[in-house]
Amino acid sequence: MNDLKQARSNLTEPEEFHRELFENSPTALYIQDFSGVQDRVNALLAQGVKDLKTHLETHEEETLNLVNAVKIVQINRATARMYKVDDASSFDFEFKKLIKSDDMQHFIDQVLTFTNGALEYKGEARN
Repeated sequence: MNDLKQARSNLTEPEEFHRELFENSPTALYIQDFSGVQDRVNALLAQGVKDLKTHLETHEEETLNLVNAVKIVQINRATARMYKVDDASSFDFEFKKLIKSDDMQHFIDQVLTFTNGALEYKGEARN
């Protein structure tokens, strides 16, 4: 029975550590769901778009559609403070409200990174 208890502890401790690290970071962090973006990108590719980068850079309305497809899943306390939200669980911003128009190239780079199979993207955007 002790082995089972230790095994459960070994599984939950890293999760708790990462949750605490995320929540208590002094840096504003938020987790995004890009699955809607991937669906739209797949549709564009199925429609015959060959050069996604050029297509997004020359079709602003399509890039905005992708921005609208991003969902914010979770924010930390620092993000809540930055946006003057009392409780992180009450955060109801849409991603499109976070991205500035002159950050679209950053967003396009992020989309291209995920489209090429990466599981994460590291970059900076102005908020």
